[in-house]
Amino acid sequence: MNLGRRRAGWSRLVPALAGLVVLLVGARPGRADLARLTADEAVRMALRENSTVYAASKQVEQAKGALKAARSPLLPQLNASGDLGRNHQGEQRSAYNTAGNVPSTTTNSTSGSVTLSQQLLNLEAFNGARQAARSLSASRSAELDTRLQIALAAKQQFYALVRAKQLAGVNAEAVRLDSSTLALTQGLFDVGTAARTDLLKARTQQAQSRLTLIVSQHSVDIERLRLAGLLGLADDRGLDVDETLAEDVPLPDSTSILTTAYQNRPDLAQLEHQIGAAEAALGSARSARYPTLGASFNIQKTSYTTHQDSVTQVYQFGGQSVVVSSPDTTFKSQPFSWTLGARLSLPLFDGLSAKGRIQERQAELDIQRRNLTQKRVDVALEVRQAWLGLVEARERSRAAAEALSYAEESYDLNREKYRLGSSTLLDLTTAEVALTRSRSDVVDARVGLQLARAGLDRALGLNP
Repeated sequence: MNLGRRRAGWSRLVPALAGLVVLLVGARPGRADLARLTADEAVRMALRENSTVYAASKQVEQAKGALKAARSPLLPQLNASGDLGRNHQGEQRSAYNTAGNVPSTTTNSTSGSVTLSQQLLNLEAFNGARQAARSLSASRSAELDTRLQIALAAKQQFYALVRAKQLAGVNAEAVRLDSSTLALTQGLFDVGTAARTDLLKARTQQAQSRLTLIVSQHSVDIERLRLAGLLGLADDRGLDVDETLAEDVPLPDSTSILTTAYQNRPDLAQLEHQIGAAEAALGSARSARYPTLGASFNIQKTSYTTHQDSVTQVYQFGGQSVVVSSPDTTFKSQPFSWTLGARLSLPLFDGLSAKGRIQERQAELDIQRRNLTQKRVDVALEVRQAWLGLVEARERSRAAAEALSYAEESYDLNREKYRLGSSTLLDLTTAEVALTRSRSDVVDARVGLQLARAGLDRALGLNP
């Protein structure tokens, strides 16, 4: 019997261990970190995984490369070159087979040179580098502005999920209250103190509450999927959020918020850097009319080796032939040279190209300056609206909490009166609906308070 018990125990233990191994192997790393995710953690994950933030960072890398390319004309240029050649000329014989044959020659040549050049005066290249530097600063500000936008979107979606979950909880509590009311009404109907119409109304109310609960639970799944997509997750398995909502948040001083926004807003800084880039572009266009001056230094070393083959020549002297043979001959030469030069270029007439570029860059600069002026007006309006929105959200949160306390007291009172027969089911149902609505209002108000604070942070340009 003991052996049979041991076998039965092992038969139950082996599948359990196998299931545990499968669970451990199949678990994705880091999924445990998604449980009870806070708003700040969601923001950090979104900034790390979101493709829009990635693209903005790569645009900064592109601007860095453009700056290096723009600075290159101002830096010394060092070039080296080499040549290798071989020339062969065959023997040239006389047409009459007499003296004067030219022997064959083979020449091997190698040469190498190094050239150092430097621009001494090139205002156009200087302004081009300055323009690229300001464009890089504008790209960095644009990246920061993108991060602020994604941070706000992450907070908004985070609290959208919190709201959906808490409203689902409110609706679940409403189902519980309706079930309790139905049970109370059923008891009163059984003892003959409640009409059948009240019982039917209680059942209808419970069914409607269950339908509302189903819809709210589906909304939770949808909001969770949206948050997972924003965080760069392939699915929402294991994703949960911390539902803690503060009853109040601090209100910044209204006299300093505009100054804070002007100092911190990256989109304002981006426009300022774009104005600097436009000014540099205008200077570059004007510099096309000015002379350029450059210097260069070249060193060249060449080596020649010429080999002349032997040749036999016949000379006639008084009817006698004299044969003269020349030996193989090799000539070597290694000349060395250096050159120092300067180049001055002065544009005289370019077909109005420079004038057209100046006009174009001046118009672009004027547009950028007007955009900055309008942006400051828009920022002031946005900050003021966000601050007033936070004031309203704080007042709504306090009012909703006060209304909830009255609704809870009213529901308790009406339930007791209905149980004692001194009140109607309609009074109890009305109090119950008011209680559910008050609970929903509290959730909306507290979520709205967090969103209002997040919106003000975005308007002030505060880093997430």
